[in-house]
Amino acid sequence: MRQQQRRDMITQAYMTAVWSRANKLPKLESILAKQEHTTKQPNKKRVHTPEQMLEFAKMVQASYEENQQ
Repeated sequence: MRQQQRRDMITQAYMTAVWSRANKLPKLESILAKQEHTTKQPNKKRVHTPEQMLEFAKMVQASYEENQQ
């Protein structure tokens, strides 16, 4: 079984236990609406300038060379 699947199953079991102990549950519609809202938003990707990407590449190269010695 994949590690992510295990994490998902543990999270589901944990949340089930937490919800079973709750005194008052929120309305299901509000929970589903919130979940739907968060999944519809695309992940914002950071935009890097060519200079930033070059600087990062230099740092990675320097680290690589340092570890080779």
